[in-house]
Amino acid sequence: MDSKSALQDNIEAKGQYAYYYAHAKRPETEGEANHIGGHGIVTGGAPIKLNPSGSSLKASSSDLKAINITKYTWIDADEKVKIYIKYSEIGIEDGVLTKEDTDIDFQVRALRFKFVLNDNIYCLNIKTLHETIVPENCKVDIRNNKIVIVLHKEDDSTWRELSKK
Repeated sequence: MDSKSALQDNIEAKGQYAYYYAHAKRPETEGEANHIGGHGIVTGGAPIKLNPSGSSLKASSSDLKAINITKYTWIDADEKVKIYIKYSEIGIEDGVLTKEDTDIDFQVRALRFKFVLNDNIYCLNIKTLHETIVPENCKVDIRNNKIVIVLHKEDDSTWRELSKK
């Protein structure tokens, strides 16, 4: 009786074209393997922090509890669309929010907004806005009990929804 498995038989018969070739044991071990190095070659080692200056947010994201903002209101106001986020709607009872605590990314068809407050990171991410906006004309206003995100529309069309599904 042959002691080889069907997997080993398949690999021996078909070589590198075998269905199970990726499962074959390689003759070299880690010590015998060829090591390639040089400029532009990643060879492993400790992780390297890509952005040593960090984000504009005050605390490290890993130390914070992430909260998605799902409760907000919005209005189509002629050449603008305004999004209102009330502190009370997202569970903020106290704390002072400043523009320095916020990070916003306006894109032609998307919006990413986040801020840090009371050991939480709050996020609003709208992946596909109803229509296009002019990112450089958009802004965020921080008021006493709410945040107002002002989107400047590219055209004066009426928005029946904030985002496309």
